[in-house]
Amino acid sequence: MEYLTEEDLKTANHEVIKESGGANGAVNEANLHHVCDRVKTHGKNVIEKASFYLFYLAFQAHAFTDGNKRTSIAACVAFLEKNGHLLDATDEELIGMALLVASGNFSLKQTQDWLKERVKNKQKDKKRD
Repeated sequence: MEYLTEEDLKTANHEVIKESGGANGAVNEANLHHVCDRVKTHGKNVIEKASFYLFYLAFQAHAFTDGNKRTSIAACVAFLEKNGHLLDATDEELIGMALLVASGNFSLKQTQDWLKERVKNKQKDKKRD
């Protein structure tokens, strides 16, 4: 399994700020390191680990001055793609999910269940074509 690095997450944050606005600022290096380290021992599969990125970056880590929810979405999608999966969700669905997570109205388990319904394996989909 391939994981995102701290640099990957910083780049994702920079890109979402550049695309949709916000403040570039300080990075909480300890929280960012914690997310990158802990995801490796969290869960057993790609979906559980992708949900960890989405949940912790949006709700708990607050590693960036701005764009934590947007970065959590970008990280989740990038991690899935890096590991041969696609997320079948609209931008509106992703934003709604990140808002629910960030407000504390969606648990890590609910985040995992939401992703399970929407994640597709690229290899299986290619075989069907």
